[in-house]
Amino acid sequence: MTTQAVIPVAVVGGGRVASAVHIPLLLRRPDLFDLVAVVEPDADRSTVLGREFPGLTVGAELEVAFDKGARAVICATPWPTHREIVTAVLDRGIDVLVEKPASLDPADLEALIAAEQSTGANVAVGYMKRHDPAAVRFVELVSEQLDGVRRISVEIVDPDSPHQVAHRLITPTAPKPESRAAAGRIVARVLADASAGQRTVYERGIGASLIHQINLVHTALAPHLLVGHVAYGRHWANGTAAACGWWPSDEIAVQMSHIRLPGTPDYRERIEVVTDDARILLEATSPYLIEQGMRLTEFRGDRVTTHSFPTQSNGFVRQLEEWAAFLRRQGPTLPSTAEALRDLTAAREAALACTGAEQ
Repeated sequence: MTTQAVIPVAVVGGGRVASAVHIPLLLRRPDLFDLVAVVEPDADRSTVLGREFPGLTVGAELEVAFDKGARAVICATPWPTHREIVTAVLDRGIDVLVEKPASLDPADLEALIAAEQSTGANVAVGYMKRHDPAAVRFVELVSEQLDGVRRISVEIVDPDSPHQVAHRLITPTAPKPESRAAAGRIVARVLADASAGQRTVYERGIGASLIHQINLVHTALAPHLLVGHVAYGRHWANGTAAACGWWPSDEIAVQMSHIRLPGTPDYRERIEVVTDDARILLEATSPYLIEQGMRLTEFRGDRVTTHSFPTQSNGFVRQLEEWAAFLRRQGPTLPSTAEALRDLTAAREAALACTGAEQ
């Protein structure tokens, strides 16, 4: 692949995230990518994709991506299928961008790491928030002041419901019950001795949502780790709400909470860092509002600094641009499967620390 070549790419999975984000963004950037195929085994969904994206090649089998000459693949299927699909793509020597969570089964991530090493192909994990310019600057500010960081707090109110994406979909789509069932079976095996509430917060709150923020905190606090330093956890409301905390060092506390409320009007995320002499605040609305980026504000004494970034700086947009740069060998690697395994370990420890009314 030459440094300036347009990259033939395929998307595996034609569901909500692919239809709302990945396919439209790829079609918007013909200077970077040529979307040669979408792989979607569901016949009804394939018909919808063909109608909404005229001229798009849609096939039921992964082979269509290879037959059409894809040299990169975005895997946007439910996470229980990721290991099989991504491994098959890596075996062809093709790089993959896989949606988060890459998996909630540590064995899957270990297998993908081994597959990368044996094939020489690369897996980038879709921690799209990491690419938002406000988040990039947030990580820089925290890293620069690491010795003075005293607390990081994360608060998320999450609709986790179709209306969060509805404005980007012509035809509504929802997760299939069989996908939820498969996820539940895997989580029950991975957390075999856990309570029902602990499994719920691992599958839906900590492992699938807060995993983004766990990654962001790990990046900002390096070399400090959340892994091995969980302090407490609590879940309530049948596992739809959870709070957990860590002491990554004797000087730093990290606290996170996630509340899933399908009836709430919108997504809200707030990450605040308290240092010896400042507060740093990172805020976000729904990631599916791709015309909007995150907001970053610094408070130092009487001075308030609101950082400004270019429009169209949403994490999904920047992630695609930076992945293209990596594929063209012009940019650094994206978040890795090794990072995902580290983050998942922290998420698992937090979920197992959660107590609730059932216990």
